[in-house]
Amino acid sequence: SPSFGEERAGAPQHFPYPVIFIHGLTGSSDTWSWFYDYALNQGWSFGGQLAFNLNSDDDLGYSNIYNGNPIDFADFNNGIMAGDFYIVNFNTGLDGTAYGSNYNTATQSNQAAIAKQGLAIRNAVTHVLQATGKEKVILLGHSMGGLAARQYLQNDNFWQQDGSHHVAKLITSGTPHGGSNSTGTFLFDAFLDVDERSDAVRDLHRSYFYSFDEGVF
Repeated sequence: SPSFGEERAGAPQHFPYPVIFIHGLTGSSDTWSWFYDYALNQGWSFGGQLAFNLNSDDDLGYSNIYNGNPIDFADFNNGIMAGDFYIVNFNTGLDGTAYGSNYNTATQSNQAAIAKQGLAIRNAVTHVLQATGKEKVILLGHSMGGLAARQYLQNDNFWQQDGSHHVAKLITSGTPHGGSNSTGTFLFDAFLDVDERSDAVRDLHRSYFYSFDEGVF
């Protein structure tokens, strides 16, 4: 595969660094549909969808970052080319099918542990650097997507093979940086499909109900 600095064939690039958009809890690439339409109308180029299944072991009771987690389908879904922006999709089935927000995969891939999300962001950054030939990317995370980006940035063992994270800027929107104890039970339709026992909810908590211990993230 190409190394950094070797651009793949694709659309013209208009910005110094490409932007990777990351959705939040129970979300999908549909989170950015409004921006996608706007960006294309502005003449910005879309480099592709970065699809990952984060629960390939199909175990909803234990968070295991091994056994093939995450499965990287980025090149499976039409390939990744040079572009101005890219969209991550954790709502992806075991066969590589990337779904929208009106479907929940049986593996609860978009409710996986933050550690798995961080590993996926590492792969996403690798793909985009290789596709664009750029030295850095910009990460933009909505809600829990901001925590996924931080998981990557704040753990140097997740970084690229050259020992650098290659992120020029991190932008977060509506991200609970201090954690949150309010999820599906309390926010009604905002998180209608959330599993209160999912790895993502466990990691999101500021403190835990029974032990009163502080949240791990």
